[in-house]
Parts: sequence; structure tokens; C-alpha cells
Amino acid sequence: MRAPLQSKPVMILIQAVIMLALVLLFILLPAYEPPQLYEGAAPEEASSTPVADQSSYAAGYGPDREALQPASGSGQPPHAQQKQPGQIEPAQAGTAWRAAEPAQRPAAAAGSSGAAVDNSGESAPGQRGGQVQPQSAVLAAAGPELTAALQRPKPDYSKQARHYRNKAIVLVYHHIDPKENGITISRERFHNQLQMLRDNGYNIITMEQFVAFMSSKGEVPQNAVLITFDDGYESFYTQAYPELLQFGFPATKFVVVDSIDNPPAKGTPRLNWDQMREMKRNGMSFYSHTNKLHEYVKADQTLNLKPALANRMLLDKENRLETEEEYRERVKTDLIRADRRLEDELGIQERLLAFPFGAYNETALQIGRELGIGFFFTTAEGINVPGKDEIYRINAGVNYLSADGLLKRLKKYENASS
Repeated sequence: MRAPLQSKPVMILIQAVIMLALVLLFILLPAYEPPQLYEGAAPEEASSTPVADQSSYAAGYGPDREALQPASGSGQPPHAQQKQPGQIEPAQAGTAWRAAEPAQRPAAAAGSSGAAVDNSGESAPGQRGGQVQPQSAVLAAAGPELTAALQRPKPDYSKQARHYRNKAIVLVYHHIDPKENGITISRERFHNQLQMLRDNGYNIITMEQFVAFMSSKGEVPQNAVLITFDDGYESFYTQAYPELLQFGFPATKFVVVDSIDNPPAKGTPRLNWDQMREMKRNGMSFYSHTNKLHEYVKADQTLNLKPALANRMLLDKENRLETEEEYRERVKTDLIRADRRLEDELGIQERLLAFPFGAYNETALQIGRELGIGFFFTTAEGINVPGKDEIYRINAGVNYLSADGLLKRLKKYENASS
């Protein structure tokens, strides 16, 4: 019987080739960088994921709602019932959005020269400590196509499917980050939702258009949608803003003003005023999410925690609850402070308020109306028609809601009367 020719040397050669291939693979693989999904600045992961704003859970959104409820009885915020007030007459609405309009800003505050100033006193471009390249530089490097996107002509409404008319849907988001949760979605998910809105004939409007419409002083196109964000996280600038610009969509950000003036040393980075001024020049708008009432406070002797705007708080030193007068004064002072800071930094504008955690009561509404706040943005879901100052919003910024899922939610309101 004849033995196979040189079988042993052949096997040794094959093993050597395999070993060489594995060595090359381990050497080359770490150097490989996958292509970026988006043009411009790469998505930057936040230092941590925000959990303080649980408005989405308080409103009944999100699969983990029960685990995150504050210890406050039933855990549900004291929503005021939606009313049918008389004709609303807020302050005169602003002009329609003009992307190429020059900035309308007040005299610059100390240290405000188009670049932020860090604690060392040295100029830092658009970010504390100079850690992030300003989006203005990123967008300038992207060329004229973004400017063209901001100036897209009106769509031909006759070619769109009509989902509804003389009504407006308001979407609410919070944070954009790769680590998704109940109030955080990825940039890719946000992009896909914006694409869905465009592909299905939804027309994105400005806050100025919305206010004029809700005041019966203006009209909105069919299938009108207003995009809003709550809280003041910097991801609105680094992640959401470039996407909005590429689609030519305006949006509104409700900011917790004190967190802008006094950003936390740890946790999710916040916007700064220079970033907001830059975005305002390009169609974004900014309003109040209170000055410092985005927190839970002790609301009784059992130390139950409840939203600060909607509840009297326990005064620890005196071991008693605030009186109704003290509560009203605390809320009033906070709301005045928030609007004054916004006007100081961004100029005179309509006064609007998004309720922290979606929690409010009749007293908060009364105080706001006395201060000239025209509209109050809630977390109750619905579609908006003129004649109300309590605004419904649909929470689109949750990690389980795909673009198709959001479309199904929007279609629920095609035949809704209010």
C-alpha cells in the first residue's frame, strides 16, 4: 500500500498559513475605524445619562415607568384637567422664521463674545474648557448645502396626503445619546424619525407660527408639527441641531435656566448661552422650563418627594409646610427670574413655559397667566386647536419608539377633533 505523498509537510504548511493569517488579523483589526454614519462632527457620548427629568415616566411613557416613580403617594403628577378657556390673547407673536436673518441679541454679557469663557478666563470656543469644537465651524466646513437646506422652498401641499388641517401636533424630546433609555434616544433614531416626518408629508413649523395659530392670529399648513426639546442638555447642540439643519427643520428648546448659568460639575453637559445664540440665528428658539424648579421637594411630614412647581414644600428649619402665600411667591419669583435671564441673553420674546415633569396645578397656571405667559406645555398627549393655553405634546424621545411607531401614533389624530 502506497503512503500519501508528502502529507505531513502539506499539513504543516497549511497550519503555518492559518497562524500567519490570525496574527495579521489581530494586528490590523484595532487600526480599523468604521465609517461615520453622519457627516460633520461625530456623535459624542455624554458623560452620563440624565435621569433627573422623569416627565416621560410621570406622563405614563416608557416601559420602566414604575421603577422610576418618586415616592409621592400614587406617583402621578397633579395634572390640571384640560379646560376650554376663552380667547387667549398672549403677547404679540414674533415674526416668521428666517434662517438667514442676522442675530437679534441684546448687549453682550460679561465674557460673552461669541465664545464661552472657562474658569481660567481663557476663551473657549462654544464650550466650557474648549472641549468641543463649535458647531459653527463644523457647519461651515460642511459647505453651502446646509445653508441651502435652511432655505428650502415650501412644499407643494397639493401633492401631500392630508392627515389633518387647522390643527397642530407638538412632539417632545429630551436627550440624544448612543445610550438610549426612557428619555434618551440615539442620533440615528432621531434622524429616522425626522426622515419619516418628511416622507409622510408632515410640515414642521416654528414656535412663532404655532403661537400665532393658537392665538387665532395666524394659520399653519396642513399636517403641522412643532418639534420641542426639554431641559437644556448640550446634546441638542452637538447631536440634534446638525440633523435639524440638514432637514431644514426649526425646533424649540425649553431650558432649566439656572442649569445654564450654573452648570453641574458632573453629569450630562448643559448648553451655554453662546451655543443658544448661534442656534437662534439658524431657526431654533429657546424658552423657559423654569429657573430652578426642575426638582423634587419634600412635600409633607412623611418626606414624600413631589415636583417643586406643583406643590408646597416642607420648610426644614421651621418643620412646617409653606403657606399658600409663600408657595405662590416662590413660584412667581422663579418664573420671573427665568424669563428675565432668557431676555437678557437672547432678546425680548414670547413668554412660554414647559412644566417640569409635566406636573402643574391651577395655582401655577394662574401665576403664569398673571405674569403674561401665553402658553403652557404639558406632557398630556393630544392634538392642538386654537382656544387653549395648555398645550398637548406627544413624547417621541423614548427608546422603544421607532419611526414607524411614531407614524402610527401620529395617525391616531387624523380624525381627532381636539
